[in-house]
Amino acid sequence: MRALLALLLAGSASADSPLFDGSAAARALAKPEPVESAAGAPAESEPNVILITWDGVRREEFFVNRPDRRLEKSDTAELFPKFWGARRSEGTVWGDPNGGSGFGISNIGVLSLPAYQSIMAGSAQRCVNNNCGRIKSSTFPERLVKELGLPREKVAVVASWPGIALAVEKKEGAIYVDAGKGGKTRNDFETWPIALSYLKEKRPRFFYISLNDSDDFGHAGDYPSYLRMLRAYDGWLDELFTTLDQMGAYGKNTTVLLTTDHGRGHGQDWKNHNPLRPMAARIFLFARGPRVKKGAQGSGVRSHADIRPTVEKLLGLKPRSCLLCGDPLSEALSAPKASSPAPGS
Repeated sequence: MRALLALLLAGSASADSPLFDGSAAARALAKPEPVESAAGAPAESEPNVILITWDGVRREEFFVNRPDRRLEKSDTAELFPKFWGARRSEGTVWGDPNGGSGFGISNIGVLSLPAYQSIMAGSAQRCVNNNCGRIKSSTFPERLVKELGLPREKVAVVASWPGIALAVEKKEGAIYVDAGKGGKTRNDFETWPIALSYLKEKRPRFFYISLNDSDDFGHAGDYPSYLRMLRAYDGWLDELFTTLDQMGAYGKNTTVLLTTDHGRGHGQDWKNHNPLRPMAARIFLFARGPRVKKGAQGSGVRSHADIRPTVEKLLGLKPRSCLLCGDPLSEALSAPKASSPAPGS
């Protein structure tokens, strides 16, 4: 299995590859980068990261910013007016088919749990369906608690789908997890205010918000409701950025990463996602933060596996190294870190 994954992920890296991955096996031999320590920094000036996933959102709707005319002819309004009208210029985007970069998944199942586990592990896992159980590898949120000496509440997950709990931690209880409601999927309209309230109250160093309704409406073939969720996500993302802008030093030192676990089929085949539908493996990522290039296009072909090392480096840890591990997203780390004020200044 591992040999098969290595062949898939380290092969031809082009934006047209259905399962492209920016983490070629040869890069595992590269010289490790030095550790960047955040020790000694005042609490409010420490770096923070928020990761958001919108389950099953196609890159077609994200980049075109309009409903698919093959699926909806009467609704022609923008889907992400706040993002493309104001927020896009505040960061870097990957995966635009017209922008020269690619972004893809890091699993062969093209399903949710395999995708979430590969994000949290930083490499493809043996999980190939949504029934593979709890992740078998230690995750980067667990590493943050252990190596940064953080309390559980500072490394937190709020999710609509209860399956997220099986991806974010190998050992249950290592981090704070609020996933689903009573063992069932929670409506995103309930999850979002819970997440925003947690952010304001706890100010976590790492916060993962996972939203799910878009995928449920996709599988149901309910395109109007799918579009409704995309517009809700646009408003919520803008609300998050506005909230961070009002949170002083905490907000100024917070990087936001936005992506999806997988895309969907093309045209009339939009409801499904699996290895037979290559478009479902081609997705997007947006980053906004103090060290992120503004108004930029990401370079090269990157993947889910590159999220973990990016978060680790942003938070001052040396990225994990392994055969299938990804590399930090350079455009999310390019701006110089603000220097600490001199004592007494």
